[in-house]
Amino acid sequence: MEKIFEVEIFGEKYKLKSEEEKSYILNLSSYVDQKMREVAEELGISDPVKVAVLAALSIADEKFLCEKRLNHIDEAIRRVENSIENLEVSLVENESSLNSVENVT
Repeated sequence: MEKIFEVEIFGEKYKLKSEEEKSYILNLSSYVDQKMREVAEELGISDPVKVAVLAALSIADEKFLCEKRLNHIDEAIRRVENSIENLEVSLVENESSLNSVENVT
């Protein structure tokens, strides 16, 4: 069920509808507010639209970097899984060879 939350971001109040928990919405809005304040302070910009756009770019950059890291992790997991499969095949082959040798003796 959708709930309505009131949050404040960069000095402006917003009403948000969401099915998410209140804590999640507050964390999101707090994060955006923090990013906007960082941009405004670091660049000395007071225009809220410019601050919002630059904060959005900063957040988008973080997202893309996280996706890139996740892709690298996924690739590493695939390599490990392939190594495990190869080891399992080798183990089965070695067991078969060992069984053949035991049957001969």
